[in-house]
Amino acid sequence: MFYQVNLPKIVYEIIDGQVIIINFDNGAYFSLDGTGADVWRMIEGSASAEEIVDLICRLYEGSRGEIERSVSAFLSRLGDEGLVLMTGGRSSGSPAEDLTMSGAERPLFEAPLLTKYEDMKDLLLLDPIHEVDESGWPVSKGNSSVERKVC
Repeated sequence: MFYQVNLPKIVYEIIDGQVIIINFDNGAYFSLDGTGADVWRMIEGSASAEEIVDLICRLYEGSRGEIERSVSAFLSRLGDEGLVLMTGGRSSGSPAEDLTMSGAERPLFEAPLLTKYEDMKDLLLLDPIHEVDESGWPVSKGNSSVERKVC
C-alpha cells in the first residue's frame, strides 16, 4: 500500500522544516517536525510504508523494530485524521529519497508526533463566499439557522 496526501481536502505548507496542515473538512490544523516532517515529505511522493521505514532507518539511529512500530502508528493516525489516503499504487511523483542529515552522526530516532489544534475550528469551517445568511454574514456549515440582527 502507498500513502499520499489527501488533496484537496487538506492544504499544507513546509516552513523551516516544520509541516503545517489544515483539514478543511473538520477545521483542525496540525503541525509536524523532525521525524514527522521527514515522513510527510516521503508521503508527498506517494511512498509505501516500507519505503518510509527504510528512509527513517537511514536518517536516524534506532532499532528497525521500534521505527517500524512508530511509523506504522503515525501513518494510522494521519489516516484517522483524514490527512493521508492509502492507495494501491504510486501516484505521480516519487518519494523524497534525497532527504539527508548534515553531519557525520545520525541523530537518535524519536517517534514522529502529530500535534493537533482545534482553537480556530469555527473560523476554518466558515465559507464566507458560499455560506452566508440573507444579510451577507458568513454562517458555519452546521449553523445555518442562526439569526443575526442588522442595525
